[in-house]
Amino acid sequence: QKELRLLKKSERTVLRELDQKKSLKKEFSLNELFLFNNTDVSISNYIVKDDVSYYNVNVIYLAHTSEMQAWSELKRFSEFVRLNSYMRKTHEKTRALKFPGKLELAFNKITMLQERKIKLEKYLNHLISIPQVCQDPYFIKFLTTSSYSNGGFYKSDSSSLRSDSSEYYD
Repeated sequence: QKELRLLKKSERTVLRELDQKKSLKKEFSLNELFLFNNTDVSISNYIVKDDVSYYNVNVIYLAHTSEMQAWSELKRFSEFVRLNSYMRKTHEKTRALKFPGKLELAFNKITMLQERKIKLEKYLNHLISIPQVCQDPYFIKFLTTSSYSNGGFYKSDSSSLRSDSSEYYD
């Protein structure tokens, strides 16, 4: 039994080290991204779950090896607000960009969310056209990580964002 416990402990240690190395590898590969002129960004849809709106940001990246990579990240509007605030502070060229405002009480919330989706996509495309922004680690992290991929209603291997309690909009 001592040997079994020792083996299990060793296995946990090896798995932990493997996870750390995978994380470092991902971080390194993210730093290798050069998004300028190699990336298309779009917001294909949004969902509303528990009165919170999530935008599905799609990124298509053509690596220097001519290998295409594509992924989707869910983002809340508050994440876009933080991105915009950071960009305005650190990149002078972004200060003139139009950023959609917070929604006010509206008769047709769906129409307003759709308009916001279009404006956010336009904003991201303006950012992706600025070389200095494309090299910024904060921007790269914004495009490559999602806080919501395990939220129970998003599957990273599918463009579908559905659950029993979600409202889905193109």
